[in-house]
Amino acid sequence: MPPVIYESLFRWYKQQNKNKFLLWEAHEGTWQEAEKECTGYGEASILEKVKAATIQVKNGAAAYERDTVLFDEPMYNWPLVSSLQYVLQHAKNLRIIDFGGALGSTYFQHRTFLNQVESMHWYIVEQTNFVDCGKENFTENNLHFEYDIASVARQGIDAILFSCVLHYLQDPFPFIDEAVRAKIPYLIIDRTPFTDADKDVMTIQYVPEKIYKAKYPCRIFSEEKFKQKLLQHYTLIWEFDNDIQIDIPCRYKGMLWQLK
Repeated sequence: MPPVIYESLFRWYKQQNKNKFLLWEAHEGTWQEAEKECTGYGEASILEKVKAATIQVKNGAAAYERDTVLFDEPMYNWPLVSSLQYVLQHAKNLRIIDFGGALGSTYFQHRTFLNQVESMHWYIVEQTNFVDCGKENFTENNLHFEYDIASVARQGIDAILFSCVLHYLQDPFPFIDEAVRAKIPYLIIDRTPFTDADKDVMTIQYVPEKIYKAKYPCRIFSEEKFKQKLLQHYTLIWEFDNDIQIDIPCRYKGMLWQLK
């Protein structure tokens, strides 16, 4: 079967079975209009599934988790590790804010590498219910949970990580502005979708029930506009592709930025 026909049929099948597949649909309306059709990440049932999966990772029963899905074999995000190593070359310590880091997904996925860093503190800034859960169940010597960027930044931060989070925020740039005001030297963007279009593309993402039942507003950034915003305060050190494909034409990318 020609690939174009197969892809069209498979997309049609996914549309008819949205509860079984990760699926993105273009949305013509505003963020607020899309949000009315969606459920939020703050649902209590989502936190419970994330907590249960993270406990298994913390206890060594799984290598890491992503969106409550457990993985038995370690898989490192090498471009992210390289970015962290670059920060380490220019900083005395590795003190990093992981904005939207759930209960430690990225931290636990890379803890073999992170545990080799002599002085390292990983601060997760999340929704209140996640921070409460994290403080109670997952705080370690190197892993901490806090409610906002500003309070953590006062302790001295080397980098802030936005991994697969900015496109799920109605207005992400105020959080980047917070990093600028706090004079955080490095900003790492990871697993974020971009388009060549001159404006952002609005979508709705459907999460299959086998992960947890939800659907979110999801923005695909105009890469040119996104970079122009950051170039006001940061210099782009490098960028890299993420091996992620979705139903809407775009590229998932990561970037390392240094404060001017």
